Amino acid sequence: MFAQDYIDRVRDANNIVDIISEVTELKKSGSGMVGLCPFPTHREKTPSFSVSDLKQAYYCFGCQKHGNIFTFLKEMKGMSFPESVEFLAERAHIPLPEKTGFQTQKQDLSKKLYAINHKTAQFFYKNLQNLSSESEVRKYAEQRGLGSDIVEKFHIGYATREWDDLQRHLRSEGFQQSDMESLGLIKKRQDGSGYYDLFRDRLIFPILSTTGHFLGFGGRVLDQSLPKYLNSSESPVFSKSRVLYGLHETGKYIRSEDQIIIVEGYMDFLALYRAGIQNVAATLGTALTEEHARLIKRFTKNVVLLFDGDEAGQKATMRSLSVLLKEGLYSKSFELPERMDPDDFLNNHGAEPLRQMIKGAEDLVLRYVDRLLKTWNWAQPSDKARIIVEIKSILTHVTEAPLLDLYTSEIAQRIQVNGLWLKKALDLKLQAGMGSLPKIGYEEPRAAFVNNKKVSEAKTVPPKEEVLIINLALWSEKYFKKLMDLENEQLLTGTLLEPMLLEAIRIYRQKPEDFDKLTSALMMKFEGSPVTSFIGQHLDSRSFNFNEEQADKLFQDCQQRLQERLIRVQAKALIQELKSNNDPKKLEQFVNVMKSRSKPLDKEN
Repeated sequence: MFAQDYIDRVRDANNIVDIISEVTELKKSGSGMVGLCPFPTHREKTPSFSVSDLKQAYYCFGCQKHGNIFTFLKEMKGMSFPESVEFLAERAHIPLPEKTGFQTQKQDLSKKLYAINHKTAQFFYKNLQNLSSESEVRKYAEQRGLGSDIVEKFHIGYATREWDDLQRHLRSEGFQQSDMESLGLIKKRQDGSGYYDLFRDRLIFPILSTTGHFLGFGGRVLDQSLPKYLNSSESPVFSKSRVLYGLHETGKYIRSEDQIIIVEGYMDFLALYRAGIQNVAATLGTALTEEHARLIKRFTKNVVLLFDGDEAGQKATMRSLSVLLKEGLYSKSFELPERMDPDDFLNNHGAEPLRQMIKGAEDLVLRYVDRLLKTWNWAQPSDKARIIVEIKSILTHVTEAPLLDLYTSEIAQRIQVNGLWLKKALDLKLQAGMGSLPKIGYEEPRAAFVNNKKVSEAKTVPPKEEVLIINLALWSEKYFKKLMDLENEQLLTGTLLEPMLLEAIRIYRQKPEDFDKLTSALMMKFEGSPVTSFIGQHLDSRSFNFNEEQADKLFQDCQQRLQERLIRVQAKALIQELKSNNDPKKLEQFVNVMKSRSKPLDKEN
């Protein structure tokens, strides 16, 4: 989507220290910065998170999170790579690459509408802040558990009872009524005498994108009048079917937990978040859509649906099943007792019982089958046939062969039929190209590409001397050049770090003046590969802090060990050959190799 030179320009215009400082306090330490790890799964009291201003990279020695500015936005904010580039470009006031006239016009319109929504959010927020603590609105918010921390984090506001309060404010900011109308903030009066504000006397919940843009608003009444909730209308920047409330804040928790809990509406979302269950997002009064499923897939494949315990909520849960299966997502759910919604349940029972229920959530496909069995008299052959038709309509969307086999075996037991007969009756075929095994446990290392050739990575943990010499080379250009000058047979061979080193040499030879950016470039190139977890030690100026003499000795020691390992490998290979072929020349080679074991390393290397 973006040319490499544009990505480099955006990266160079931003500082990773500024981005990370927004979420954790960083303090100077040697040549770098240190602070408490900002990732939600790593709660530490002693700082172990290092950020290098020079290298534009980060590394946590506690949880091993590491990467560059793009990786951080992905892991912390849930942004895709294109979104992170656009976010950083906007932050640095760099225009996006030139597009067609229509695309440019659309882009300019989006910017204007985002600006209106931003001003609207500020206006509503200030309205709430300006109310006295004794006002009925503030009391209602506090009764619903919306304390000052939640209000501030989610920009919750208040729309006054005035008919034109918001539009007068936005017009004073220079915005046009036609744009306000396109965002669904105001509506034309039926008599044609002007406009009126859509949101009046409601708590306001701004809806943000994962990149932090204000997309639209939801408003809740403070009494029992209807409609209870009112959302912004569809607009060029807002579609309910493509956004989940709260995801801009909770994406990092969802990634950390590798699970998302989907609820219905703002109050249920905020109730869970306030209770410490923060890997959550909410639909906006609409059924779960394919766009929602694709959005969820960027964060996790594991979904727990937590809709209201009433019949409508359970039907919504079942309707979501096929949507989630189509995207290869694993879905679970459970039913809250007494037809409660999540907010009510937390108020009555607290967070811990809900956590246990989430932990014990049932597979949604099997819950769907159980629901069918309760609906029909499955003991009758005709009803069994109807059940099988319904089951087939769901299992058609399963995209993994092992999972499909497990489902059919389990369902056969539940409806008491032969498993092979059921498979034949269902006659299911996986979608083309979608029958891969799920990634469970060890994940195959992602292949690296060096000089446009695919290089497979070994599944071995590299020895300490390799890790140290690579970190020395990335720490100082002096040692990088030394490593490049080693003879080919002394380079790292057959381990995870070999393709990374070859790629580092290729990048450096192209732009030796950009040595300080090499670590960041490698972390981007090998993102998702185990190799990146071994190259961050040099970012910690507290532990990787050598004088020249110490660094020289460490480099020489590592080089000596690498050479000794090479000799051992050569000797072992020759011994195997001598066992099968007692060739005098092979014996002479073996003797020479053994002699080289005691030969001192050339210090000029």
